[in-house]
Amino acid sequence: MESARRTRFDGRSGRGLGRGFVGGGVGLWDFNNDFSDKSIFFHGGLDTPWRFAGSTVQWFAEGRLFLDMLDMIDNNYLAVTGLRML
Repeated sequence: MESARRTRFDGRSGRGLGRGFVGGGVGLWDFNNDFSDKSIFFHGGLDTPWRFAGSTVQWFAEGRLFLDMLDMIDNNYLAVTGLRML
């Protein structure tokens, strides 16, 4: 079985806002060199009152629009949310 070569590039910019952040950027996804997709994304998050292993736990959300099919925006997007440790 041939090993799949997967690459991803995200150019991000963000700004801390007290106990949270907002930001955005552009991305390029290239899987197996036969599929490439460009995207723009926006993200933000807030500190939670929880701490784990001495780190702040932060809630975040990100939305991504894929640029190859903007005319089909109703089913061509990605939204994720989760927790991260800083």
